[in-house]
Amino acid sequence: MKIYALANELNLDRSNTGTITIPMGTWDYGEKKLEDGRTLYFRQALDRDGAVAIVSQIEASIAKGEKGVPVYWGHPDVPELAHKYPDKRAKGWIKSAKVGY
Repeated sequence: MKIYALANELNLDRSNTGTITIPMGTWDYGEKKLEDGRTLYFRQALDRDGAVAIVSQIEASIAKGEKGVPVYWGHPDVPELAHKYPDKRAKGWIKSAKVGY
């Protein structure tokens, strides 16, 4: 399974349809100070090319018989945040995707 480097806290679809909506754009996710004094700044961007690539990867995964892409509450896979999310189980699976515009 491919690892998807996409965090989404901007789910704009609140209709309980089982749809996760990820708007295209750029978001700042803060900073982290390193022990050596440097600071890392985290930014995520999603454009049309990236969205098309993600859809293609999901379709290929399903075509190979894989379960899909897991969806978690929070970020149990990030060591600095794992303590906040003790339930490491997937809450669902992305089985299809499309680019909306």
